[in-house]
Amino acid sequence: MSGLVRLAVALPLAVALIASTVAAQTTHAVATATLPPLPAGWAPTFQLGMSSPPGDASALASSAPFSVRSQYLAGGVNTGGGWATWSANGAFVSDYAQDSSSHNM
Repeated sequence: MSGLVRLAVALPLAVALIASTVAAQTTHAVATATLPPLPAGWAPTFQLGMSSPPGDASALASSAPFSVRSQYLAGGVNTGGGWATWSANGAFVSDYAQDSSSHNM
């Protein structure tokens, strides 16, 4: 293949690649520019957390500097034995959140 033919084939491919890269960057810039700001108090960085049982926030906090702690709420749906019955007066979630908050999670 002659140099001119190779150039004729390579040039449109290079232009298409550059055009798609510019389009992707422009789309990203537009999408980024239209995102709302983070809510007050949210960390501007990637946060790492772990699931842990109730009352375990202290142990989790001492094992690593986790920022997030979670609990999967399941079991007993529509049976009268769901998470709302796991603590007195349905306080499981608020107790869990308070325990997490008191350990900076």
